[in-house]
Amino acid sequence: KPLLDKLDSVKRQGWLVNDVYALQNLMESFLDFKPLTPQLSSISVPTMILNGEFDFLTPRALHETLRVEIPNSALVIIPRAYHAFTLEKAALTADLLARFAEDVLAGRWQGKKQVLIAPEDAGGDFSPFPAGYDHLRAIPVQRPAT
Repeated sequence: KPLLDKLDSVKRQGWLVNDVYALQNLMESFLDFKPLTPQLSSISVPTMILNGEFDFLTPRALHETLRVEIPNSALVIIPRAYHAFTLEKAALTADLLARFAEDVLAGRWQGKKQVLIAPEDAGGDFSPFPAGYDHLRAIPVQRPAT
């Protein structure tokens, strides 16, 4: 209370200054950064990884690392959605999370590191990602024969 009159002088002024602080915080975080990838295989809880079909902020390759390394996980791709799928498709996201929680609590969750396509609307059925197609691309392209 005695320093309340100084509050305005210590507030960060405007978005430009805040961006500089955010950038400084990001840069400082690199100094102590330790990759977590080697620890992912020790995650023992069921894990559902959600990714918008057109999310360019967190590319699917990053989610793929989680899917491959976390034992009881599944990657669920939200169709026709971008990074903010929780806002773009709020009802669907809420439904997916509720169903995941119900399945985990009932002992039905079987991640099996699979790739699934979420339904278009809440309550719909999941579809397995089509075999032979590359799930790391937004456009369905067949994988080359091996």
